[in-house]
Amino acid sequence: MRLDRTKIAIRERSLFDLLDMALRVLFVYLGPVLLCAMAVVLPLMILNWWLIGWMTEYGDISEGSFRYFWNMILLVAIQAPLISIFVTPYLGQVMFQDEIEPREVVRATWNSTFQLTMSHLLIRGVGLGIYIAWAIPNGDEFSTPEVWLIVLAIYAFIFRAARPFNNEIILLEKNPFRSKDPNVISAGKRSQTLHGPNSGDLISRWMGCVMIAALLVISILGTIWFLWGMMTFDWNWGPVMFHICYPLTLWIIATYFSIVRFLSYLDLRIRREGWEVELVMRAAAARMAGSIG
Repeated sequence: MRLDRTKIAIRERSLFDLLDMALRVLFVYLGPVLLCAMAVVLPLMILNWWLIGWMTEYGDISEGSFRYFWNMILLVAIQAPLISIFVTPYLGQVMFQDEIEPREVVRATWNSTFQLTMSHLLIRGVGLGIYIAWAIPNGDEFSTPEVWLIVLAIYAFIFRAARPFNNEIILLEKNPFRSKDPNVISAGKRSQTLHGPNSGDLISRWMGCVMIAALLVISILGTIWFLWGMMTFDWNWGPVMFHICYPLTLWIIATYFSIVRFLSYLDLRIRREGWEVELVMRAAAARMAGSIG
């Protein structure tokens, strides 16, 4: 592990620099990142189709289709942090190692299963969101569970805006969920230390990312619709557009912003904790220990 020679230069960056860097990282490591993401995305796409796919009415876009669009956005937004459970350990290896070990990526996620389950399925509302979507009754009218899904999405957004780096703390720093030892920092305490003094900046960056993500979804989905219509001469939305292209577009954007979040985590540690100095010192200590040994 080369602590002082990282694949990505360790320095402070603005939000637009991070967005550009995330795009570069995605292009360079496109295959492995998509593989890590699709390990989570494919089961969730199938699950979401089972939960709300019945809302679509093929042919002209109708009221039922708009319900499907809206509820799919809410579900993907609530579930989006799950993408990082494999992407984040992989990017952590990319930062410091020349050879990537897939077993270590899986092992990092497996060893953190309890913390990830408690954090996402319970605290951050992913499990409740799935239950609410399951409880939506079949029918043409807007239902009460859909109102609760909106409320849950707002809760998840607020939580995520103020505490975005939960996966990075769990998967990279490996802080325990709870600890009775006062010398061991739990994930909750680490999250408070990292996020608390920087909440205003984190929320403003999150709002910027949301606006950019909305524009990207509209542009990519519009391009796919145009190409599909030109190839098939059918401009109505069918099963492929509803159940594959639309949710897949949402998940692709979510994958891209999982990389943005990882880079933002590094940027925050550099700006607030002098992380680049720590890496240099740790690398020097490792070399000294090796020479002494």
